[in-house]
Amino acid sequence: MIPKERNKRMVFLIGFMGAGKSFVGRKIASSLGWNYIDLDQYIETVQEKNISSIFEQEGEAAFRKIEKACLQEVILKFNQVIVSTGGGAPCFDNNIDLMNEFGVTIFISKPVPSLIQNLRKGMEKRPLIDGMSLDELTDFVTQKLEQRKLDYGQAKFVIHDYHNQDLLDKIEEYLRRHFDL
Repeated sequence: MIPKERNKRMVFLIGFMGAGKSFVGRKIASSLGWNYIDLDQYIETVQEKNISSIFEQEGEAAFRKIEKACLQEVILKFNQVIVSTGGGAPCFDNNIDLMNEFGVTIFISKPVPSLIQNLRKGMEKRPLIDGMSLDELTDFVTQKLEQRKLDYGQAKFVIHDYHNQDLLDKIEEYLRRHFDL
C-alpha cells in the first residue's frame, strides 16, 4: 500500500505507443520546471536491461509485474513529475486506478494512420510489433486500441488528434488550472 501524500503533483501521460507521450512529457516538464520520467527507461535502468530483452527472456507477464513495481516506486519517490508510461501500462494490474489515485492522467489519442506512421520509424525497438508487415501492424494497432479503450477512457483529461504545439498548450493550460500554478 502506498501512503497517500497531500500536495503530490504527478502527471501520467497514457496512450498507445507512437502517440508522442515521451516528446510531450519532456516538453511539458521543461516548461513547468518539473522532473520528467519515461517509465520504460526507468524500468530499463532498474533492471539493467532493455525492454526487448525483458520480453524475450522473461515474457510479457513478468514485464508487467516489473512495470507495476516501478510505477509504485516512481509514485513513492517523486513529486512534481511528468511520467510517460508505456502504451500498455494503464491496462494491466489496475495501474490506471493507481495513476488516477495519485496523479492526473492524460490520454493522448491519435488516429490509427498517425500511429502507424510514427511506429514504422522504430519498430525494432518495440518488442510487440517488431517484424510486422504494414497490414499486420495496422490490424494489431486497431485491435489493441479497441481492447484498451476502456482503460484509456478512464483518464482524467483526453486530448484527441492534435498538432504538437496545440497539444502542449492544452496540456499546460489544463495542468496550470488543475494544480493552481
